Amino acid sequence: VKVIISQLKQWLNENEGKIIIFAHHHSVLDNIEGSLQEIPTIRIDGKTNPKKRQELVVSFQKDARVRVAVLSTTAAGVGITLTA
Repeated sequence: VKVIISQLKQWLNENEGKIIIFAHHHSVLDNIEGSLQEIPTIRIDGKTNPKKRQELVVSFQKDARVRVAVLSTTAAGVGITLTA
């Protein structure tokens, strides 16, 4: 995960786009999210309330500051449109 975080931070520093990260295990999601505390990020996993889930999607789509989405493959693998 350390290599992924390093590459992700480098990419974010060199580019203006957004990035989506999928992971299966909550420990990996926690690690990634915790390593990106200085970067506005959304997270959707099985614990995310459906109403909050939609708010997070809109935040990722419309807020230029929110550049990273950390998503669970099981909770966000179907039924989400993340065009930004």
